[in-house]
Amino acid sequence: METLKGNIFRPFDYLLSFGKTSRQKTLFLSTKNCTFTKHAHIISGLILHLEGEKTWYISKKREKFSTIKYKRLLHPNPLYVTEKNIENESAIILKPGDVLYMPAYWFHYTVSHNVNISYSHFFTEPISYYLKNSFLMFFFQALTNPFYAVIKAIKKEPEEHIFDKHDILNNCNKISDLEKRKNAIDFFREGDFS
Repeated sequence: METLKGNIFRPFDYLLSFGKTSRQKTLFLSTKNCTFTKHAHIISGLILHLEGEKTWYISKKREKFSTIKYKRLLHPNPLYVTEKNIENESAIILKPGDVLYMPAYWFHYTVSHNVNISYSHFFTEPISYYLKNSFLMFFFQALTNPFYAVIKAIKKEPEEHIFDKHDILNNCNKISDLEKRKNAIDFFREGDFS
């Protein structure tokens, strides 16, 4: 990974590597038909696929800030989510030995064809990357996420509960507008059965 990425360690990387359950180096075990909601991270990743097969659906171009669903000022989600649209996505099948670079704020989701294992090395980009390529997303998170991100890093779980169905449904049930609540619940039920 150092050969591919280099050994530069940026200040933001400390939030990923702080504590004993580092989010910077992660081993993923996925079962057949496992998928996620289409999402993007504030971090970049190098994914080394080790066993089985998994299809990555990746947006063909950068998503606009306006397409992001469920942006919140209070208790923000550290990931952004948006609608899946196969016409605007490239499908890439990863097999053992394949490596994929997933840039920060690039929307994607995966579908597992069988039990598979992959190793991800997550890292932050230079600040110039965020200001040039994803200013609105970065600025919105800079306004809403500082305390949340620091608390999660101190707890050593920066993104551990993102796809916890119980937490997602509890948050959806807090939406007061009944139609918006139903739409939110349907969105996560249809897009995430990990």
